[in-house]
Amino acid sequence: MEIGKTLKESFIIVKDNTSIIVPPILASFLTNVIAIVIVGSIITGAVVGAKISPVAVMLFTLIGFLFHSFSQAITTSMADQALNEGRCSLKKGFSTAVSRLPSVLAAGFILSILFTIGMMLFVLPGLLVAYLFMFTFVIIIIKGHGSIEALRESLTVVRANLTDSLMIFISIGGTGLVLGIVSRIFMAVPLFGQIINAILMGGFLSFASVVLVKTYRDFQD
Repeated sequence: MEIGKTLKESFIIVKDNTSIIVPPILASFLTNVIAIVIVGSIITGAVVGAKISPVAVMLFTLIGFLFHSFSQAITTSMADQALNEGRCSLKKGFSTAVSRLPSVLAAGFILSILFTIGMMLFVLPGLLVAYLFMFTFVIIIIKGHGSIEALRESLTVVRANLTDSLMIFISIGGTGLVLGIVSRIFMAVPLFGQIINAILMGGFLSFASVVLVKTYRDFQD
């Protein structure tokens, strides 16, 4: 498998279909709105002497993860369409994601729990969860599988292609790390920095979705 070619072609897909970055940007916006509400409630509670509720924090984390799971399902559908037809439709991507909504949300819920527990156990287990189940949403969208079946198949695909899948995972992670550093630099500029950050993260998450769809399809050939 030519990793460099996969990454290059995925970047071109995102560049030629900029609407694909809209879902993750909207998901981030909605998550930030909820975060502002929760932080406001925490500050208000602190003023009156109330304790911070761990349940509220966990609920926020779960809701954010579900928002991003749904947006990933949309971008995955759009990525699959772009790879098939050369262009993609936000409307069609949304429609496909809605049709798979129960499986998407169930998988998002399971992965959020596994990932959170993994990250609490010195980070590496969390990264392992992300690696082993990175094709879950791709399988749900492309093959229409349920959440548990998709999780199992993702594990099977990764195990059958350990070297290539690990290189793809590292490449996606490395790209995200670089963009994260760049994003932090821009965040020093009020408002403008936040806009740039949203675009960069939206572009990265869309790029990752295209890479995963293309990689999964290559593994199936």
